[in-house]
Amino acid sequence: MDIQSLPEIVDTTLTALAANTLPNRKITKLVALSGLTEIYNQPDGIHFVQKFLDLIIKESSAVYAKCLVIGYLRVTGSNEWLPTAIRKAALKVVDRLPGMWSRRVSEYKLLEEQPGRFLANQVLTSANNPRDIMNDAGLRGVLGGTGYAREVFNQICNVVSQGHTEELLERFWLFTNADHQPIFAESLASYSKALLSPYIDSEADDLTRQKIQRFLTETFKDPRMNQVSWSSLPEEELSVIYRWLTKHSFDILLKVVEQSNDTQQWAERREFWGKYIDAGHVTEAWAALGPAAASIARRMVQEGVLGSTREYAVLETGVDRWHSVIMMRMGDYVITEWTHSGKVRFYHSKNNDHTPLFYKQRYSVDSYGKGLRNDRAPDFFKAHLGDWKFDVRRYISSKMGIRADSFHASLKKPKTPNAGQQCHVCGAKGHLVKSWITDKLICNTCLQAQTKTR
Repeated sequence: MDIQSLPEIVDTTLTALAANTLPNRKITKLVALSGLTEIYNQPDGIHFVQKFLDLIIKESSAVYAKCLVIGYLRVTGSNEWLPTAIRKAALKVVDRLPGMWSRRVSEYKLLEEQPGRFLANQVLTSANNPRDIMNDAGLRGVLGGTGYAREVFNQICNVVSQGHTEELLERFWLFTNADHQPIFAESLASYSKALLSPYIDSEADDLTRQKIQRFLTETFKDPRMNQVSWSSLPEEELSVIYRWLTKHSFDILLKVVEQSNDTQQWAERREFWGKYIDAGHVTEAWAALGPAAASIARRMVQEGVLGSTREYAVLETGVDRWHSVIMMRMGDYVITEWTHSGKVRFYHSKNNDHTPLFYKQRYSVDSYGKGLRNDRAPDFFKAHLGDWKFDVRRYISSKMGIRADSFHASLKKPKTPNAGQQCHVCGAKGHLVKSWITDKLICNTCLQAQTKTR
């Protein structure tokens, strides 16, 4: 029970504390469990909270000790003074805890000075399922989604943000609730830091990229269609997810075009534009598919290869059933390129009112208005004849300042976390975490041995 909706409990507690005594047993338990924040928020709240804690310490009650620990787990991270005061009081009554909670506090270091650090290491390194670890530590139900559990999650995100290994990410994916859903599904900023920041200056392998991208877009929606919810993230992290979604749009085209009887035209164009994408010059991309290509894409959605039909657009009637188009943003320009017959077209997005808009679900292919085949609309267009690549490359260089020799700027594969550093126990290199005893870097093997022999 939360006492915020019961002001009479607060009044009764404050009256008792003013008389230097605790309220009755039921109210004392409620306040210790979930009411100290409300007491803290009253006038002279610090004085009353401290008096309450001092009186609890004087009592020889296992029930009060248990309630105080649970109360601490609920408010951890709420502000600086309150959880610290409760933790210090709980340490003074820890020997009164009943057996189950005594074991939890001891085994999982629930009252350590840096909340959640040891338990986060357990989640990331133990052979046990993270959900089982959290449940065994008592962090389930209400306690599994607030306070101390959130501090554990923050610690985990801090470790994961330092760099990814396959093993580390597999443990991270297992940090879910009983329905196998993210425990803190509202914490986009924390997930973004953990999953995207390692790739700001490097690139993930395709499988890792696809897993992270699918998780983020399914949990927090596609940032291209839900820009408001993603807008508060650091620009560097946003650039990573947009970079991946750009590649994803090209991956969609590649998969559907492979089902066509004629892939020669697209292979040449994909190679040409792929260099600009790999070098990071294409910041957005969106695919619009012809009828046959869209049918293939729908089948991929049913098979789980694609997340949903909202990951691409559909071309309206009047286009060959296999023909599709990719829209790309490079600087101030939007470019449209076709998989089969069709010209490459450039639109200056700030000056040209006919510039195609990204992320619509349907597009017209008419040769007038904002149709994608209107040659009067773009600032520049080029048929794929002769040395078309030379002319397009020259236009990009003159208008956007992007030279072909800038392709060397392609992102590198990420380094192993803590590369070059060694475990302070055995000297091994690889993914290291901080030891809960020495605060030095230690490998997973030594950390688990340390935990078993503590």
